[in-house]
Amino acid sequence: MANDISFYTSYQLTPMQVDILRFVATYAIDHRGNSPGVAEVAKHFKIAWSTAYWHLSTLSHKRLVELRDSKIIVEKSVWEPPDYLE
Repeated sequence: MANDISFYTSYQLTPMQVDILRFVATYAIDHRGNSPGVAEVAKHFKIAWSTAYWHLSTLSHKRLVELRDSKIIVEKSVWEPPDYLE
């Protein structure tokens, strides 16, 4: 994932959205490309499912993730997959 602050400011991300995006990308890397569901995000951050869904919907509107049936698809441009996924 991009590390410089301009990435986050250009998308106008809140600190929570940055944390969620990092979690989702790291989860996808650690789980061989499988992204977490909304429930996993909610559990990880100890927030309500609806709050997690709201943050993910916002990230989806910004085209940083895609939501499909409560599963999250991370756009490849946002994170760098390990070699075994390429």
